[in-house]
This record gives sequence, structure tokens and C-alpha cells, in this order.
Amino acid sequence: MATPAAFGVAVVIPCFNSRSTVGETIESALSQRYVEEIVVIDDGSTDGSAEVAAAFGPRVLVISGPNQGVSAARNRGVGSTSSPFLQFLDADDILAEGTMARRIAEMAQSEADVVVSDWRDFWAGEDLRLFGPDRSARFRDLAIDAELACMTVFWAPPAAILYRREIVERAGGFRTDFRTLDDAQFLFDVARAGGRFQHAEHVGALYRVHPGSKSRSNPGAFWSTALRKAMDAEDAWRRDGTLDTRRRVGIAGVYNHAVSGLFQAMSPDFHTAVRAAKEKGVRLSPKNRALRLLTRIVGIKSARRITLFYSAMRRRLRGMPPPVAHS
Repeated sequence: MATPAAFGVAVVIPCFNSRSTVGETIESALSQRYVEEIVVIDDGSTDGSAEVAAAFGPRVLVISGPNQGVSAARNRGVGSTSSPFLQFLDADDILAEGTMARRIAEMAQSEADVVVSDWRDFWAGEDLRLFGPDRSARFRDLAIDAELACMTVFWAPPAAILYRREIVERAGGFRTDFRTLDDAQFLFDVARAGGRFQHAEHVGALYRVHPGSKSRSNPGAFWSTALRKAMDAEDAWRRDGTLDTRRRVGIAGVYNHAVSGLFQAMSPDFHTAVRAAKEKGVRLSPKNRALRLLTRIVGIKSARRITLFYSAMRRRLRGMPPPVAHS
């Protein structure tokens, strides 16, 4: 039987200006069984985050450097640790009590490379926390085609995922050229590397939801990256000779979502997405074909105003209230 040391976990916490949250994040890691190393990669913070982490003393290794992005910080954390298992934990998320023991138990029983727990979203103000329902990744899709699922629908926050070091290294680490959807791209790379996934059926993480997250504050960048992710996956499958019908349909869905999302964001990459779909032989949905035609005639900004007016008129004719504006 394996000794506890054989199941040691290194917790890697990338941190950028997270002074108000990183302490609680570190505490949630310190309370876990099997955690042997905790490293905080301070990614050019200017708010004193590193000092908060350093206050925990020798139990927490703090490495500071210039801002290079979360993927580079995670990769640096991997290189600064040696434990056989790796837990990536964002500096504002929380590990649930006892979760690491349950994840390690799943690792030992299933010989998986990746164990994914359920999680719970939460929104935090100064004096109040609101919690959403329990959430679980789409394991049914994963069982059908892990690569396709990780390219399209399978996702969990890093706090809910425990990796074997071998699969992280085999996947090549986090891609530093992705500034958004970096963790989703890494899951795809892990699936491509042959990673075996296992579900740990318990709420193992609390995932902080930010109103100003990248997908909300910059939807154009989000959908541009989603498009690039799909194009990279398609190219890889073409090289492998594994671009079957199911994967073609999945790719087409991402292209269409990206075209629609980029139009709504009035991003110049809308035209890039339309051209890419045409070059790849992806059939756009009737709605997206109409948007393509309208944009050609009046330009993307005017086309967006026309569609907003049309949607408002439809809601009024149906007796529906106007959408609530969020500050």
C-alpha cells in the first residue's frame, strides 16, 4: 500500500492584486490533508498581496516576479514544486473542508490522471456572501469523446481539479499565449495527452464569480479566443485523421456561437470568424447568415443597432418587459 508521501499535493496559487482574498484561499489549502507544498506566485502585484502570503511563514513559499499572466505563473509554480499531485487554486477561490482527502481517495481507487469535484459558485460583497446551486462538469459528454467535450462543453474551475504531475508535464503545461480560456485550453491539452478523468462526487470548491470577469467585461476577446481554440483543435484533428462527423458538428457549433458573440460585441473579429467558417466549410446558422448579409450592407455597428431595435420591438409586441439594465 502506498505511503501518504506518495500522495503528496502541491498547491499552486497564482496571485495578482488579490490582497483581500488570498489569505482565505491559503488557509483553505493549509487545512487539507495530503497538502505538502503551497506556493504563491505573485505575478507583479502592487497591492501587498505578497506580504499577506508571506505572513503565513515557512508553510507557504512566495515567489514574486513581473506580471506575465496566470498561465506563466502556474507553470512557474509547477517548476517550483516536486509533489506527485498538483492543485491549481486561484487566489480568490476556496477549497472545501476535507476535499483533498476525497480527491486523493478517488485517485488511488481509479488510477485517474485528473479528478474533478463538483463546486459551488458564490458572490461576495463586504458583509454578504450569496451562494449558487451545486454545479458539476458534464461527465456524460466526457465519456463519449474527451477531446471534443473539453473543446466544447466540459469545464470546471481550477479549484475543483486535481492533477497528477505526470499528465501536467505530458500536456506541456499551460499555454502562455492564451489570456482567456487558458484553463479550458489546458483541459483540452490534457485530454489530447491521454488524460484519464474521474468524478469525485462532492462539493470540493467554492468558485468566486466576478461581475467584471473576462467573459463579461470583454466578450469580444472571449469569443475570439473560443474561435481560436476551436480552430486549433480542428487543425490537430485534421493532422491526426480523427476529424469525424461528431467533431465536425461540435466545431460548427463553436464557430456559430463565436460568430454570434463577436457580432454582439461589435468586434472586428466577427469578419474573421465568418471567413474562417467559410474556409473550413462550416455552414452558418440562418440567423448568422442574415447577420453576415446585414453587416455587409450597413456595417457591423449599424447592423447591431438594427438588431437591438428589432429585438426591442418584438418584446413590446409580445407584451414583454424590456431587459433589466445592469450597472
